[in-house]
Amino acid sequence: MPCVLRHWKLEALEGLNDAAEKARDRLFAQMARIKKVGTRLADKRDARLAAAPA
Repeated sequence: MPCVLRHWKLEALEGLNDAAEKARDRLFAQMARIKKVGTRLADKRDARLAAAPA
């Protein structure tokens, strides 16, 4: 879990107005995209390292 979620406890915030709810949803979506890209890049790096001559 990213430190942003642990430290700010964004998932547990209540009583947000509509704009704040949308902003939180956008933040979660952005974090998911970043995780997906990071995973894909790490997989590519691992495959490249595995294929490289030792």
